[in-house]
Amino acid sequence: MGSSVLNNPNIQYWKIYVSFLREGTYSPTTPSLVYQTTTKLNSLAFKSCFYNIAGYICIVSLNNTITDKDQSRTEVNYYQLEFLTTGSFVQFGMVPKEISNAEDFDLSSLVYGGFL
Repeated sequence: MGSSVLNNPNIQYWKIYVSFLREGTYSPTTPSLVYQTTTKLNSLAFKSCFYNIAGYICIVSLNNTITDKDQSRTEVNYYQLEFLTTGSFVQFGMVPKEISNAEDFDLSSLVYGGFL
């Protein structure tokens, strides 16, 4: 991103922060930024989150309106957001359309890792 984008106060940033509750005290940890974008979105929603040994994997939907000439359409894309239990970002990648366009798209966490 160029500095003009970062210094423009009119740009709406979509940000995802995570915070964990400490065992025993249930006091929250300091929020950690795990994702941000300046893409114009209608909404951002969590579909599901799963724990694995290193951290968490969440499926996030990004809903935006695409305008092409005089026509506009709404598009929903699904992404896999991974972050560690420390709140450190690992990766953010698109779920392939072949999977996410299915009518009953859902993921279930497997006990020894992976998804079904």
